[in-house]
Amino acid sequence: MISKEDLEKDYIDAGEAKKILGLSGSRMSRLCTGGRFPGAFKFGSIWIIPREAVKNHTKLRPGVKRGRPSQAKTEVPAAPQKRRGRPPKAKTAAAAAKKSAASALPKKRGRPKGSRNKTKKTK
Repeated sequence: MISKEDLEKDYIDAGEAKKILGLSGSRMSRLCTGGRFPGAFKFGSIWIIPREAVKNHTKLRPGVKRGRPSQAKTEVPAAPQKRRGRPPKAKTAAAAAKKSAASALPKKRGRPKGSRNKTKKTK
């Protein structure tokens, strides 16, 4: 069993540790829960952390994951994309002839019949 004097001498609570490290309370509890401070334990609702663990704490660079080995990236060929929707219709000779005949006619210009944007006639 640890005496109160030894506990106060060798350990600090998460509140003191967050002031020393300049972290927020939620970040401090996430670090303790994640095992970043060896020897830390929870006493009720308070984390008790060894002073040496706080002194030896190093910040990780952004984007670095602790405890995961770096995986060698290998080039994997991309899978062909699947076509969405209906499959295209099979083109027949009649459909191709109809399309070419329609493209030969001149396109109509102007407003379509029955459009609502008619100008009002004034007397």
